[in-house]
Parts: sequence; structure tokens; C-alpha cells
Amino acid sequence: MRKLNKRTILVLTDFSEHAKNAAECALDLALKMSADLILINIYPVPTILSSTEIPFPFEYYTIARAESIHNLKLEKTRLQSVFKKNAGIPEITCLHEGCSFSRLAHWIRGEKNIMMIVMGGRHLKGNEFLFGSSINVMVDKSDCPVLLISEKKQVSAVKNVVFVTDLAIEDIQQLKKLIELSTLFEFHIHVCHVSPPTPVVIDFNEDYRLSDFIYEMDKLAFKKVSYKNLQGKNIVQNLIAFHEGIHADLLVLVHKKNSLFWKLFHQSTSRELVRNQKSPLLILPA
Repeated sequence: MRKLNKRTILVLTDFSEHAKNAAECALDLALKMSADLILINIYPVPTILSSTEIPFPFEYYTIARAESIHNLKLEKTRLQSVFKKNAGIPEITCLHEGCSFSRLAHWIRGEKNIMMIVMGGRHLKGNEFLFGSSINVMVDKSDCPVLLISEKKQVSAVKNVVFVTDLAIEDIQQLKKLIELSTLFEFHIHVCHVSPPTPVVIDFNEDYRLSDFIYEMDKLAFKKVSYKNLQGKNIVQNLIAFHEGIHADLLVLVHKKNSLFWKLFHQSTSRELVRNQKSPLLILPA
């Protein structure tokens, strides 16, 4: 794969409507952040694991490659048409790869100029190959922020952001990165933690963690940030209710083992929420 010499936003697409929405948001971000854009379409390459297996028709690879090249050209032309009124539109490059998402993630991990990966969110209809396990692979192995877009949203117009934390001090570093972005987009950050219902015995450890986290957050000296503690048995439902209640434009999660992101993608009820997401979801590496 090519070496990148300029700040770049990657768009993974399967040419679905969700993917097209994501591509438009990515180009809007690239304009705002003075970055280039790369459209990437991944299609599976047939492999034979043993001599007893029936060979995968090579014609499939030829057809998939041709369709990938053709559809990427169409998508590039569409984006250029949508944003034709903008002066200084970023360079849009098409990259078709017959490889695995793991290989793509490995390449992304070694590139210092990749700012973000943008993908369409999971959808109930269409190709689940791209927007199923691939989201997990990109987040787990690429070590790069991943932005999921379902509906048409102008991410550059974001005003209210919900940043979810488990009160780990390490999350302060991710909060700092989000604050850096706020200088471009001027949004308010609602730091949010969901805790269990009030127990009979007070959990002093959580009180200490909260105190330490707020202390570190105050040291950031950022005025447009606030903290909200939510209580309830269902973390996801409480979070979504708060998100909708303040009309948030973006939900931000930090990916770590057994984090809320993990729950969103591995619990059946939560998966349905992700499949039907309306606001963009930004997943930051831990």
C-alpha cells in the first residue's frame, strides 16, 4: 500500500447509503481540517486452505476487482459533484484492495499521517460483511480514531458532544484530544459516567475515582466542559436517554477491554442500538 505524506482521512465504503453518508461527512471534515481523503473498498480474496477444498472461482476476484474500481470512480465523481461549490476541495484518492481488514488495519497502524477512519454505521439491510466484524477489527487493530456515520449529519456543525468515561484517569488523555478538536468545531463536551443504582453500602472507591477524575479534568482549564453522573441498571439505555435529552450531535467512547464500546458490539440489545444509530459515534483508542 502507498506511503502517505500528508494528513489523511480514510473512508471505508461498500457503496451503501450509510457509507455514502459517511463519505460526505468525511469530506466535510477534510475541508475543515485541511486533510486529504482516501476512499477504500475492501473485497475478499479467495484462499484455499487445503487441497481437499473446492477452489474458489478466480473469475470472482476479477469481477470483484473490476466492480470495486468502477464503483470507487463513481463515488469520487459523486463527492466532487456534491462539494463542487467549495474552493480548495481536498484531493480524493481511490484505493481498491483485495485483502483482509486485518491487513488494512496493520497498514493503518504504521501510518502516522492517518487522522481518522470514517465508516458507515451498521445497517439492517445490505452488505453486513463490511459493517459487521470489520468495525471491531478497525478499532482493535488500527490504533486510530474510528467515526461511524449512519444518517446524513454535518459533523463539522457539531455543538454538543457526549464523552463517556468509566472514570479511569487514562481517559483524561483522550479528553485532551477531544478538546483539541473543539478549537476547530467549538462544541461543548458533556463528560458522562453511568453508575449502578445507589447501593445500600456506599462505594467509597468510586467516590475517590470520581474525585481524582474531576480534579484532573479541572486542570485542563477548558471552559466548555461539564460532568454528569447517571445512575441506572441499563447503562446503554441511560446513556441514550441522556444523549437524546440534551440533543447531542456526537457520542464519544474510549475503546478498552470490557468498555462500553465492547458492550455495544457484543450484547444483542446494544447491537440493535448501534445498527439504528442516528447521531455519529466516535470511538477513540485507549
